[in-house]
Amino acid sequence: MFQGASWQRCRVHQTRNILSIVRFASPEMVASVIRTICAQLNEKRVKA
Repeated sequence: MFQGASWQRCRVHQTRNILSIVRFASPEMVASVIRTICAQLNEKRVKA
């Protein structure tokens, strides 16, 4: 959950939306970065 967010979106659908606008050559790299961000335990680590 994203506290303070005006609306929430599940990771799967957010990732699909992001990957739909990424160049065809790099979706694996972008998906990897998204998975890394989502795996972080707190906001400080996400921002880092």
